Amino acid sequence: MIKQTHWTRYIPIGLILLLVLAPATALFAQGKTVFAVKYISAENVYLNGGARDSLAQGDECTVLHNGKEIARLRVAYVAGHSASCEILEKKEPISAGDRVVVVRRAPRVSNKKKEKTEAVKQAAPVKKRKRQRRSAGPKISGYLSAQWYRFDDLGAGNRDFNQPTFRFSLRARRLFGDAYTLRIKARSRYDQRRYASRTGIPDKEWHNRLYEVSFRYENENAPFNYAVGRVFSNAFSGVGYIDGLMAQHNINTNWRWGLFGGIQPEWQYADVSATIQKYGVFASYSLGDFRTRRFASTLSLAGAYHNSEVSREFMYWQNSYTVGSRLYLFQSLELDLNRDWKQTTTHESVSMTGLYLNGRYQFNNQWSLGMSYDNRKNYLTWFSRDLADSLFDDAFRQGLRLSVNGRLFRNFRVYGNAGLRHRQDQPDITWSYMAGVNWNRIMRTAFNFNFRYAGFNNFYTIGVNPTVSAGWRMRGGHQLRASYGYYGYTLKADQSFNQRQWMRFNADFELPVRIFLSSEYQYEWGDDLNGQRFFIELGYRL
Repeated sequence: MIKQTHWTRYIPIGLILLLVLAPATALFAQGKTVFAVKYISAENVYLNGGARDSLAQGDECTVLHNGKEIARLRVAYVAGHSASCEILEKKEPISAGDRVVVVRRAPRVSNKKKEKTEAVKQAAPVKKRKRQRRSAGPKISGYLSAQWYRFDDLGAGNRDFNQPTFRFSLRARRLFGDAYTLRIKARSRYDQRRYASRTGIPDKEWHNRLYEVSFRYENENAPFNYAVGRVFSNAFSGVGYIDGLMAQHNINTNWRWGLFGGIQPEWQYADVSATIQKYGVFASYSLGDFRTRRFASTLSLAGAYHNSEVSREFMYWQNSYTVGSRLYLFQSLELDLNRDWKQTTTHESVSMTGLYLNGRYQFNNQWSLGMSYDNRKNYLTWFSRDLADSLFDDAFRQGLRLSVNGRLFRNFRVYGNAGLRHRQDQPDITWSYMAGVNWNRIMRTAFNFNFRYAGFNNFYTIGVNPTVSAGWRMRGGHQLRASYGYYGYTLKADQSFNQRQWMRFNADFELPVRIFLSSEYQYEWGDDLNGQRFFIELGYRL
């Protein structure tokens, strides 16, 4: 049975009540006009709304991903039910499905001017032209790049390290004029150490990873969808990647179900020579849309097997509920279904191995509040079943975290979070906190400034980690940044104090013909590490 201390057993119930009851007064209030990103080209972002949805040329929007602002857009062209936007500012990559909220309306034409314009249009003879429909071609995105990283150890150990890396990502959509998609993502890395490790790590070794190579048909209006190859899907979270097949039946716009099966990729368990087969079934339900309110739920049953022997069988259930950009609620639950050797070892037929709750409420344009609860433990698999009880850590870990984000004025943002974490077999509680400010376009210039202060206190150490950085964003996507950081901690066992400081310089450039260049230099000094780091990446955007 799962053991909980008297104060922790009420955390999930209290969190759910806070997430649901606090914003209850706004659940049925009419929110802002919210849209979603349809797709992204090399220069523009396309939305699923247009003039008939109150969008107009010149409107400014903000892009949200998991409640965090990642970019700002300006509407460049509007059609009846679609719009294209230029990117004003991008903090993180934009993805299809990200929410877009209108934050500033462009001046509209007054009714009198509009009526006058309409009258002139009606009076003038209109020459009708036959409009030819242009077929949409394939949409290609991705990158190909080469990286080089080096750590120059200036300490007595002189443990220098070099690491060249090659990365490739391809996403080809709208193939053959339909919703066919080809995805490839791979990385090849070569580690070079001055000395081999005493733990058996060689001085030179390759790490080649083929993360994904899949061919998909993803038309939600079609009766059947599928994916074949090395695939990953949120529909069966917890399973990870498989080399196999996923098939989905779209019963209607709300209900879907599917099957998946395949082999676990070899690179996921290094040099262990074994084959794990994975199979499962899933069903999902969704209702509504992101602009107003939406509910989505997915339930999956999955199993992993070594030949005919059970490695892990479990159930995964997740639910999400959104009300425009005002409210976001998410829940996920994992239950391990134990039989054979697992039931003998755990003495349980059902074990809860993961519970996660997350919520965010947007009070207004300036302030939002978030809260999350995490309850999880390690689970036994075929690989870990022979570990001694003293080596296998199956203790529950529970965590509660509160976050707040505020925009004091247009380009000035404050943020912070604090959390507690408790491990079942330890008396002490680990706590951590972080707070910071971010100021973009200072005094209407291209300068930006960020300050962040973090701290922690756990069973072994107590410490702080402040950082400060200033940057300059130039036209064309170029950016320069300088940072300073400090990390200091005290070991509780002997009260010894250690500290480390660093200076970091970054330069990113968008070159002609879709070529990009990123570089970083860092010098660090202190009690436990002295050295300098070099990083450079040259790549091509597809």
